[in-house]
Amino acid sequence: MPKESRIRTEDGRYNQIGLRVTERRTALDLSKSELARRIGKSSRGRWVVSRLVVFEIEIGIRIVSDLEIIQLANALDCDPKWLFLGGTSDGVSLGETTGVSSILLEELGQASK
Repeated sequence: MPKESRIRTEDGRYNQIGLRVTERRTALDLSKSELARRIGKSSRGRWVVSRLVVFEIEIGIRIVSDLEIIQLANALDCDPKWLFLGGTSDGVSLGETTGVSSILLEELGQASK
């Protein structure tokens, strides 16, 4: 039976949101430990995160679920869509889209109309 494989970015990351998590965390002047505490607080203790987990997300070696992306966005005071796709949020440039094809972006834009 073939071994299950997971899709990765060209540079081997399991997620592409890690760079934006780092970007937003540093813009807010938060340490990894402070972000971990904010995640625990914003999730009302449903997701207990350590500094190591934040580090693993940021360097792309940890897979992040949709529910976790929502909690990360809450803790980082940003739009989960921005964490996922990049671009702009509320008219303020927070980062560039990385690793997402323009075709996928167009399809997502059409689906939201």
